[in-house]
Amino acid sequence: MEEHDPIFTRRSIRRFLKREVPAELINKMLEAAIQAPSAKNRQPWRFIVFGGEQKADFERCMERGILREENAEALLPRSRFGLPDAKNTLRIIKEAPLAYRCCKHERQVAVHACRLR
Repeated sequence: MEEHDPIFTRRSIRRFLKREVPAELINKMLEAAIQAPSAKNRQPWRFIVFGGEQKADFERCMERGILREENAEALLPRSRFGLPDAKNTLRIIKEAPLAYRCCKHERQVAVHACRLR
């Protein structure tokens, strides 16, 4: 296998099996993600993995956000154009056994975690 083969042969999965993802596999994927290069090796990311009731809370937050956008109560100006993509993302998240959020700053992690409760 050539070194670049994983890049050219990657796939975007849109259908998921109805089974739990073992914690060992989740940790292995996060370890690989952490190894991604970053400018000046700052590694500015934080990961949050949602499963079970936390994932259901995340889905409800997304649903409320979509409804807010549809009712012209958008928090971000001119964001309505993204509604079809947001609805598709929500559909995919609902089918997946877990979801994750990659945040740029630690502060963002706290903000997103608070909004889910």
